[in-house]
Amino acid sequence: MKKSVKSLLIMLAVLVVLGGAAAALVLLPSGEEDESSPVSSAERESLVEIAKEDISSIQVENSNGGFTILPAGGGGEDEEAMYTVSGLEQYDLDDTTLETCVEDVSSIRAIKSLGEQEDLEKYGLSGERAVMVTIKEQSGGETELVLGDTSESGTAGQYILLKNQVYIVTALPEALREGPLNRVSCVVYTVADSVMVAPDENGEDKETTLPDTLFSLELTGAAFEEPITMEYVEKSRLNGYMLTSPVTAESGTEKFDTMLTALKSLTANSVEAVGVKDSELEKYGLAEPDAKAAFRLNESDTITVKLSKKDSENMRYVMLEGRDVVYKVDNSRVKAWAEVKPMDLRQSLICLANIADVAGLRLTAEGDMVYDFTIDLE
Repeated sequence: MKKSVKSLLIMLAVLVVLGGAAAALVLLPSGEEDESSPVSSAERESLVEIAKEDISSIQVENSNGGFTILPAGGGGEDEEAMYTVSGLEQYDLDDTTLETCVEDVSSIRAIKSLGEQEDLEKYGLSGERAVMVTIKEQSGGETELVLGDTSESGTAGQYILLKNQVYIVTALPEALREGPLNRVSCVVYTVADSVMVAPDENGEDKETTLPDTLFSLELTGAAFEEPITMEYVEKSRLNGYMLTSPVTAESGTEKFDTMLTALKSLTANSVEAVGVKDSELEKYGLAEPDAKAAFRLNESDTITVKLSKKDSENMRYVMLEGRDVVYKVDNSRVKAWAEVKPMDLRQSLICLANIADVAGLRLTAEGDMVYDFTIDLE
């Protein structure tokens, strides 16, 4: 046998031996994780399984104050809401998030069991990072668990402590780490579309969305040297909108359209306080607002919104008249009306032959040449 062929066969034999050893290491259980090891697969063991209709409350305690979820019972503004938050029943809440929280904590299955652990803080299961959740049932039963950090095992999981045992479970909603005000809806207001229902060519009712109509608007506050007022006047021959203060002129500019869109609805970035009294408005810069809008849009009643001055982060406090909630909003969502100027809203045309309110015109030239023109409006 040639020397080169012999060397090749020896190399192949070595590779076969090494490959077999590697396979054995992969396939055989290690000495560190066997059936008796606390770090073992829980095979999706059911840890918590409570029917939602059997829950009387879910108490959440965290470093942000926590909150208690209760069955709604039709006591809030949203009669169809399934859940509410204790102390916030009279406010519009984020129903979807509340339902997700209840859904997830009432049915928990383990990804892995880590058994008893002495150092709970290592997993975020003690100290400020820990979240205590207590589920109370109508029957009087009670389940307590602690939520910890997100697992670093490569799974989308989270550590929890239940009956002194640490488990990795599918990550639970981040909302459980937040405070009660995070459960209040950030929608300040929204104006419904104006619609018309009329029979179509087949005689069936058809709903058509009409263009938005701003029937009246008054802008006041420290940001405006004089109030800006507008109204919808059907006799106007351009688009129906008249700027009535501080000047009288036709409106309907591009910036007017942008302002109209911004007025249609407002969603804040966060809720800062609820149950705010008039005596507390100065704290938020709302006792003497920087900008205040009172308007009637489509079929809505008059809506009044007031804003504080911008802070260093370009944010403003905002409040809706008739509601004791203070929100915080990015200025970009309100600047279209809070920073508008009268000249932004008036048409550039000063005099038109078809201006509806003009009945006559007198032209004087060189002092003594006078020409009178009368316009027949009939």
